[in-house]
Amino acid sequence: MSKGRTRNAVINVAVNLTSKVLQLLLSFVFRTLLIRYAGNEILGLDGLFSSIVTVLNMADLGIVTAVIYFLYRPIVECDYEKIAATMNFFQKFYISVGVFVLSVGCALIPILPFLVKLPENSNVNINLIYVLTIINTATSYFLSSRRIIFEANQELYRLTLIDFIVQVALQITQIIIIVTIKNYIAILIARIVYQVLTNIFIWIYALKKYPWLKNKSKLSKDCKKTLLTNTSAVMVHKVGGVLVTGTDNIIISSFISTLLVGFYSNYNLIISSLSTIAIAIITVLTPSIGNLKESSKDIEHHYKIFKKINSLSYIMIAFMSICLFNLINPFIQIWLGKEYLFDTNVVLVLCVNFYISLMRYPIGAFATAGGYFKQMTIKPIAESIINLVVSLSLVNYIGILGVFLGTTVSLVLGSLWVDPVIVYKKWFKKNSLLFFINYIMQFIVLVVLSTIIYYINKFITFENEIGSFVCKMVIAIIISILGLFAYSLIVPEFRETLVAGKRKIKKVFRKK
Repeated sequence: MSKGRTRNAVINVAVNLTSKVLQLLLSFVFRTLLIRYAGNEILGLDGLFSSIVTVLNMADLGIVTAVIYFLYRPIVECDYEKIAATMNFFQKFYISVGVFVLSVGCALIPILPFLVKLPENSNVNINLIYVLTIINTATSYFLSSRRIIFEANQELYRLTLIDFIVQVALQITQIIIIVTIKNYIAILIARIVYQVLTNIFIWIYALKKYPWLKNKSKLSKDCKKTLLTNTSAVMVHKVGGVLVTGTDNIIISSFISTLLVGFYSNYNLIISSLSTIAIAIITVLTPSIGNLKESSKDIEHHYKIFKKINSLSYIMIAFMSICLFNLINPFIQIWLGKEYLFDTNVVLVLCVNFYISLMRYPIGAFATAGGYFKQMTIKPIAESIINLVVSLSLVNYIGILGVFLGTTVSLVLGSLWVDPVIVYKKWFKKNSLLFFINYIMQFIVLVVLSTIIYYINKFITFENEIGSFVCKMVIAIIISILGLFAYSLIVPEFRETLVAGKRKIKKVFRKK
């Protein structure tokens, strides 16, 4: 069982990472062409409507997380009838969510003038773009319920390959459309077509791979009660998460400018792409953690696994954060021009949010796998309230910086401490102070390395922008790698991982 978990986790990481990097490259090409041929108005609307869709997606109540957790045991026990019954229940629920998103989304059309702030001479068809965006989102729920069985069974890499092929085809289609007919409406229609065809293909593929899904069994009342209880707890968690991360663009567009949402979307493309890559590496371990808890009762072994995952995650996230802070503005200046740059203070806050958000994933994976949904109810409520209050209070005084500071404050006061306290107490049976001491040490290392690189790079002022960027990038990479590696050598979990890695490499060469 352990070898199977390791093998699937490695495959999931490799496939996810490769596909995300290639998709990122195509996204940059498309974004560049979109700015050139469609303009900042379309870019701003795309970011705003994506945020509205994010809020509407709260309608799924976070049931995906609850269902995955619910499926752990029947998958381990090969209880195919119960798995099929769960999937049938989930399918009906998801169809109703799609109908809800479509109807409520269209009902919000009258309030669009209050959310969109474009130049008076703009001739963009706002309503049509919005409706097509809503349709695309709603159709994503129809026939897509079969995806969850791959994730719960830790075979997400199978879907990743399919999604990758589809996304590459879609990106190429979008690029052709924007270059030839220069019509954003056609792009939205293409997205809907690809969405529907992909869902149909995955539906058929799931039935072929798991023929027992054809079973029409229904969940018992007790199982439904357990699932809905977990869902209700996850629902609060999801609502809070959406209000923390999904409302920034809406506030920026309503109080400042929709065009500024387009500027932020350029930064967000880079930040979210890095986040996606990091999450692809971290969260694929969640099913393994869930299976681990079911198959092993050795708490100390679980704790060691967490420390290894957390340490390795920190190295990756810290490296990304350091490079992001020092290189994102020089990169955007080369890519789009100086007029698209944010102030250093804004970039700093964005990078802090990036770091805090990602560093909660390892402990969050254990909280999710442990099923501590009820205990975490207070966190999303606190986060969402703090974020909205701080953002709305500061946006009129310090502009977009105030919006992002709202997210920072909410993450620190609402999210940073809840998961560690719960997991350490409920699962590891340890004092969570150990976690926070380690967290503070890690953050200090991050700040020191970022500051050193920042001041060194200030002296690099080549006339050639590309040469200057390459030089800054080399400095950022070398110093951050050396600094993080030096820190890692004093961390027992990292040393153990290095030793284990050396042993596996030696075995491979011995076999050869």
